[in-house]
Amino acid sequence: MESSVLAELNAEIGRGYDRIAYDPVLDASLDLERLLGLSVLFGGTPPRDPDVLDFGSGTGSLLERLATQTQGRLTGVDISAQACERAAARCRPFGSRVNVLCRDFLALDPDTLGQFDVACHIGVLYVLPPALRAEVLRLLGRCLKPGGALVISYYTGAFHAARAALHRSVREAVSPGEAGIPAARAHIEAMAQALPPAGPLRDMLLAVMRTTQELPDTVFFHEVLNGRFDTLETAQLDSALSPFGVGFAGWLDPLAQPPGSTPRERAVAADALDYAAARYRHAVFVRMDAGARPDVARPAWRSCCVAAAPSAEGRRYQLRGQDVHLTVHQPRAAAVLDALAQGPLPWESIVAAWGHGAPESALRAGLESLWRGGAIAPLWPRQG
Repeated sequence: MESSVLAELNAEIGRGYDRIAYDPVLDASLDLERLLGLSVLFGGTPPRDPDVLDFGSGTGSLLERLATQTQGRLTGVDISAQACERAAARCRPFGSRVNVLCRDFLALDPDTLGQFDVACHIGVLYVLPPALRAEVLRLLGRCLKPGGALVISYYTGAFHAARAALHRSVREAVSPGEAGIPAARAHIEAMAQALPPAGPLRDMLLAVMRTTQELPDTVFFHEVLNGRFDTLETAQLDSALSPFGVGFAGWLDPLAQPPGSTPRERAVAADALDYAAARYRHAVFVRMDAGARPDVARPAWRSCCVAAAPSAEGRRYQLRGQDVHLTVHQPRAAAVLDALAQGPLPWESIVAAWGHGAPESALRAGLESLWRGGAIAPLWPRQG
């Protein structure tokens, strides 16, 4: 696609954000301790006060949150002038260390932006056309410092792919502006009424339409009418970022981690797990050495589960906030989980909870197994 066409397409999306500002609901997992925990796990050494880039910063809600967690430099970038004005006002209490840039990202490069320990791209990539998406990923990959962590949010799986098809159909049928919201909702309702009274896909299609209809008008506008909503695959993102030495580390969400000893293997496994699930993912990509493997002795760790009840097979736990249970057969691993229930612990305290008399290799294997099962998550052991 020619650069002039790309620029106009990007400007069109930006004008939509000027008309209707979008402030995404931020997941609780979006904090520096959790995000940089995955960086540390794969060999990163973040400074005490990391520099942060929020690319697609909108009205500044994430910038404001992260500015309370670091004394480093924070930069927000957005194409919407109105959103940038609100973000600058919101972050004014943090002074000159927070800078909000109103820019077309197609005109940016790493020399303009600088490099960062953390980059965030939340609520944006999945509404960009593929050509714009590729440009964003190239820029983000080049802006990460060695050991830096990038978090990207996106929808995955067959259910949301059906939503993307629905949104494309609606965009063809109604006016693209915000005045088209009532017409778009009416069009979806008419499509629902036209479904056959029975059939193998009826229930799924009704659920797809209901999910889109339940969106608030602001989100509905940007996902259905203003953007080019689509699902993304983790392997696709990993491939786009790998030329810059940036690879998929894992999910920020407190869920079971995909298996694999390389970023590519983990990304492919992630897509296989996600295909049948309706997920909104926060994936973390780290600029790591080729062949880097997780070193469980480097980060601190936190619990993602609560004790349920003993069973004949071992001790049962429930993943926090989910109807998912896991059984821990190894008493030493259960002792670690029980210790973590009191709060996050560094490696030395985990060694003590595991107990003496067992080889360290068994502890490392046990801790990695708990992480991959979603029972625990790494934290950045901030020093100083």
